[in-house]
Amino acid sequence: MRRLGLTEDEVDAAYGLVPVDPGRNLYVLRVTEDAGRRVGDSGAGAADGGPYSDPPIEPYGPPR
Repeated sequence: MRRLGLTEDEVDAAYGLVPVDPGRNLYVLRVTEDAGRRVGDSGAGAADGGPYSDPPIEPYGPPR
């Protein structure tokens, strides 16, 4: 959070810091949309591409 300049209100602490490839210092952190945009624009968290969306997963098609 400190490295990316994020506040506690901008981070989903319950989601946590998820190691994707610790050997390459690659981790996932869920943040608010505004924070993701800001970090993505700064290049600070973009070692492998930057922020990605996290859309809600919903059933496909009409309800049964």
